[in-house]
Amino acid sequence: MKSLSRLGLLGAALGIFLGGSIASAGIVTENLFYDAGNKTAATHDYTASLTDVATGIDFDVVVTIAAQAGGDLRTNGGTSDREFGVRTAGDNAAISSAGESVTATLTSINITNDGGHGAAASVVFDGFTDVILFFVGNDGDAGKVTDGTSTLFQWEGTLDPLGADAADTVISVGSGLQTYGVVGESSVNTNNAQIDVSGTLPTTLVTEFVAHSGGGTTAPADPNRWRIDDFGVQFTVTPEPASLALLGMGAMMIVRRRK
Repeated sequence: MKSLSRLGLLGAALGIFLGGSIASAGIVTENLFYDAGNKTAATHDYTASLTDVATGIDFDVVVTIAAQAGGDLRTNGGTSDREFGVRTAGDNAAISSAGESVTATLTSINITNDGGHGAAASVVFDGFTDVILFFVGNDGDAGKVTDGTSTLFQWEGTLDPLGADAADTVISVGSGLQTYGVVGESSVNTNNAQIDVSGTLPTTLVTEFVAHSGGGTTAPADPNRWRIDDFGVQFTVTPEPASLALLGMGAMMIVRRRK
């Protein structure tokens, strides 16, 4: 009887453990980028169809980027591997003038296949994990990344540790979050810096101009010739697969039958 009782407790514990795991969530990440012809517009929508393999839940997302009032997003160059800057009247296509900024926000999440979970299926936008910045010169540059209120990362000078202006680089907030020389949307260009904000996961991400104080190789004659390239986004998908619940129930039923 004692052994059966122990088996019963073991089965119940197993059921509780597995039942608890059902409520845990899956994480889905995606890299958003633009790979088409030149574009000039006040806003741009990134669209992606994503799947959480564990749950079988499919969902579509739309993330929108927008230039500040009075400006347009603008790509520059060929027909692919494009980065967005901001153009105002008489200005170039980079983020290069006072007041210029790009704001990224989630527009929508639409579950297209609930994976058999019905009303229990849920997808939540956790926030942005990173943004990749593209630099033309990367010497006389300055800018910052914010959540719309607080500054997450700010720099002045090159982010290239081997660059001509590296000794003059000032990182006033978020030191250590940047990685220079990464490959962005373009598979051949590594003149990019990845700004990692995954520790904060802001649901609004703003990249904006900051005036260069002077000095550096190209400043002040030609400062701030940078653009935005890729955005990383993260979503939490629940619940876990129903098979775990069935497994837990099956284990408890086996124990009960042995009684």
